[in-house]
Amino acid sequence: TVVSKTHLVARHGGDEFLVILPNNDVQQTQALIDDLITVIEQDFEYEEHSLSCSAAIGIARQDGTNQSFATLVRHADIAMYAAKAKQKHWAIYEPWMETEAQSKLELNNHLLKALELDQIKVFFQPIVALDCNKIVGAEALIRWQHPILGLLRPELFLALAEKNGAIIAFGNLVLNRACQECAKWREIRSDVAVSVNASPRQLLDPSFVDS
Repeated sequence: TVVSKTHLVARHGGDEFLVILPNNDVQQTQALIDDLITVIEQDFEYEEHSLSCSAAIGIARQDGTNQSFATLVRHADIAMYAAKAKQKHWAIYEPWMETEAQSKLELNNHLLKALELDQIKVFFQPIVALDCNKIVGAEALIRWQHPILGLLRPELFLALAEKNGAIIAFGNLVLNRACQECAKWREIRSDVAVSVNASPRQLLDPSFVDS
């Protein structure tokens, strides 16, 4: 073990644990984090299989304003998710993280309603053959017509759609629109094709092939 008798260790829920330190010494905290990551990420054997784990740690420090224990835990939780989002081992809580987390939560709630409100749009980017300078097809591109933020590019919302499961419905919408447009274009030219991006979650969905 890397924790001492002066540290309080508790399970917070699921695969989350708390380590409470008696002081705000940055060097001691950093040393403990390094040791924890080293131990957690060591390979271990289970039923003749070699397994490994990864760790993301959120740090919240008492700032002298008599913060409650619940507030410190919430701050640590927010910092942990910030570390995960940036694919880092650890992060120290900053107020902007809470603002960003709240914005993502609101965006996620709006995203779940975007499909029924007809806010998910499909655009088509031409694909040109350089040898003859002719359009030979198109790529379907998804966009979100947000009522307040305007037209959003996929990097701003597709990761959320992957997490909340909306990506399946979004993917089916893009496929349907792409097929409809391609059918219209083929009435004029039979060799036109449309490319559609599929997410890993779509590929794993049992109904994807039928769709």
